[in-house]
Amino acid sequence: MDIFIPVIIVVIISVMLWGWSTALRRIPLKDFGIEKVERVLKMESDEYRIQILHRGWLTNKEWAKLQKKHQSVLAENDKKQGSQ
Repeated sequence: MDIFIPVIIVVIISVMLWGWSTALRRIPLKDFGIEKVERVLKMESDEYRIQILHRGWLTNKEWAKLQKKHQSVLAENDKKQGSQ
């Protein structure tokens, strides 16, 4: 029973840190690569694109969602850069 409370505390802190990193932490667009962000946002609606560019940041979760949604756009760019 003595070890139960510290284990619970460690688990709670770990979950909070993971949640902060993936869903709450604001990361500037330049950290993702502004060219990649602009290329992916071209495929999104004008409203969403303006909102993201205006605020200037994304969360890891948002970026992962955009990457998954537009894998082909990013893959084409990687091929073009590889052939140069």
